[in-house]
Amino acid sequence: MIYKYTSIKPLIAKIYRDLSLESDESWLNMVEWIAEGLDLIGAKPQYVQVVLDIPVVNHRASLPCGFISLQGITKQGVSMFKLQGIHDTNSCSDTVDETNRVRTTHNAGYTINDGYINTNFKEGVITVTCTMVSMDEEGLPMIPDDVSYREALYRYVLTKLYYPDFLSGKINPNIYQDMRQQWFNYAQQASAKAMMPDLPTMESIVGEWMQLMPQIGRSNSKFTGLGLPQDSRYNNL
Repeated sequence: MIYKYTSIKPLIAKIYRDLSLESDESWLNMVEWIAEGLDLIGAKPQYVQVVLDIPVVNHRASLPCGFISLQGITKQGVSMFKLQGIHDTNSCSDTVDETNRVRTTHNAGYTINDGYINTNFKEGVITVTCTMVSMDEEGLPMIPDDVSYREALYRYVLTKLYYPDFLSGKINPNIYQDMRQQWFNYAQQASAKAMMPDLPTMESIVGEWMQLMPQIGRSNSKFTGLGLPQDSRYNNL
């Protein structure tokens, strides 16, 4: 499990200190490489869950910076449904006539295309529940405060720093292969530690599976009741 996050600045400072680097420009590359390493590890718990209110203008709203995956969208507390079809994915285009736009009586619909949420209504505010990359006040990615993540990303930056030397033959191929293998090992360890549930999460999983009544349409409530035990009463299931 991931409980908290930390800045990437101490990690970059450690790399500078351990390798005795002097270039002031290398840290920009390291920020990019650390973000790449996080994407390669890719464990879902390493991202944060957020709820955002986003304005809709001319049938579309921009996806937030750092967006990873969607959990649900609501409009005025009512869950929106996913539209399908070519006319719906182009619903924000000015060339689409209003009469050809898919509309329903009671529900609001959306599609996601090219970084935008397209809707079947022109104006309004939608509430988006999604997972995102944790970022600090400067817009830099934050990493899980876990030794496996720090060591994995440290090794990933090393493989990037010494890759030109490996190509030019300035570094022993066996040494470079050992760097890559250490990155792989720590990346797997970091992913496993992130995915491993703690005891309360295990109890919640048990409560989700040990149920008599199937619960369908959890997205309507943005999965808020996931893992809660059922309150079943005789003749009132």
